[in-house]
Amino acid sequence: MSYRKKKIKIKVQGLKKLGPKTPFFKKPIFWIVFLITVFCYVFVYVLIISDILQIKNINISGNEKINSQELGAFAEKNINKKIPIFLGWSVSSKSIFLANTENIKNEIIKNFPQIEIVSVEKKFLQTINIKIKERKPIAIFCQIEKNCLLIDLNGVIFEKPIDFLENMAVVKQQSIARYFLIGEQ
Repeated sequence: MSYRKKKIKIKVQGLKKLGPKTPFFKKPIFWIVFLITVFCYVFVYVLIISDILQIKNINISGNEKINSQELGAFAEKNINKKIPIFLGWSVSSKSIFLANTENIKNEIIKNFPQIEIVSVEKKFLQTINIKIKERKPIAIFCQIEKNCLLIDLNGVIFEKPIDFLENMAVVKQQSIARYFLIGEQ
C-alpha cells in the first residue's frame, strides 16, 4: 500500500469514528444563548412597554392658584417618552423607570413662575406625586402705571396681579433709580 492510500484510509476511518455532525439547535450553547436573549426581551418589555409599570396617576398637592389639570397635563407631557426600536419605528412609553423626576421638577419650575418649590416623587408601580409650594406676594413692582407685577420675599417677579391689594407695598421703577443715585453721593 502506498503512503498516500494509507494516509487517506486513516483520515476516512477518523471521520467514521466522529459520526454525523449534530445540528446547531441540539447544542447546549445554542439553548443558553436563546434563553438569555428571550429573558432580556421579556425583561425590557415588562419594564418599558407593558401596562404594568406605566404611569397612570399624577397626584398634585399644595396648589392654591395653579390649575391642577394644567400642571398634570404638563407633567404627563414630560413623562411620555418615545423609544426608537427599529428603522424609524418607535414606541411611546410612560414607564415609571423612564420618568426623570429631576427633569420634571426643573421643567415645572421653568414654565410655572408662580411655583417656588417643587418635589416630585415616584410611588411604585403607577403613581407620581407632585408637591408644590406657591410663591406668596409681598409687594407690587410697577414700571409704568399699567405694567405691574407681584414680587415675593426673595425679590422674584412672578405674575401680574389680578387686583391691587391695599396691604402690599408698591415699588415703582423711578423710586429704585432715585435710591441708587442718592446712594452714590
